[in-house]
Amino acid sequence: SAITNMLFYLSKHEEWQHKIREEITSSTTEGASFREVSMMKNAELVFKETLRLWPSLMVMFRRTTRKVKIAGYEIPANTRLMLSPPFTHRMSDWWEEPFSFDPMRFTENRAEHERTEYMYIPFGGGGHRCVGRMFALLNSRLYLNNILKQFKIKTDTDYHPRFQHFHLPRPEDGLIMKLEKL
Repeated sequence: SAITNMLFYLSKHEEWQHKIREEITSSTTEGASFREVSMMKNAELVFKETLRLWPSLMVMFRRTTRKVKIAGYEIPANTRLMLSPPFTHRMSDWWEEPFSFDPMRFTENRAEHERTEYMYIPFGGGGHRCVGRMFALLNSRLYLNNILKQFKIKTDTDYHPRFQHFHLPRPEDGLIMKLEKL
């Protein structure tokens, strides 16, 4: 779902396709080495922003191990809590223009995702953070490397699909796009 959603946003923001394609074409080898793919910083920004808007985990459940106070409320030990990453990721108190696609929010200069702990949780957080998060980033970079060096991704200008929220968030129609050979 993350790669599908990345392709959707790249189809709507061609300048980001161009930036990632520049990273790919600046490669010094024919194939994509691990080092070169790891250096695809623009692809990483797009990946993070896509998962901010549509994290793969739409809901997380946790249980308190002791009595805690959250936002002024006393929560007893052994209470089940439900967390919503999409809600947290779109809070206007923490994010500038939270409903806009803006990968630059993850650059060192802005670092919006670091304003407070646990405001960016597409892979969970703390001891329950997904061990596969770096593999997912690498996989997305490899995918974009393979597709964007060959194709331009396009969707109709008036194409704004409805997103399904469960099981994995993605366009309900599967993503209608065109691949234009470069």
